[in-house]
Amino acid sequence: MQVYYDAEPTKIKYEKLPDGTANVYLRQNIKQVAVVSPKTSEDNAETTKTVWTADEKNIQTSLTEEEVAAQFDTLILDGDSEPSIGQRITALEDAVSALTEALSTES
Repeated sequence: MQVYYDAEPTKIKYEKLPDGTANVYLRQNIKQVAVVSPKTSEDNAETTKTVWTADEKNIQTSLTEEEVAAQFDTLILDGDSEPSIGQRITALEDAVSALTEALSTES
């Protein structure tokens, strides 16, 4: 899921919970972008604000902070994560190509 922040987020945010597990936010593709706000009726001017974006996944785990950091790539790509829009578009393009190829070989 893509999220927005006013300040640069950390790659990993680790929050210990009372039951011994941790709430963990894993972030990748962290970048700063300019967002243009729409014109307002008061002054009819657009405003630009700089924000930080990231693709974020939230998990609850019994892993330590060090284990989470060591397994970051595996955890961020775990099967229960929702694919990004780019991954979804690529999958659709691959499916269309495969279908087109299958239909052209039948003719």
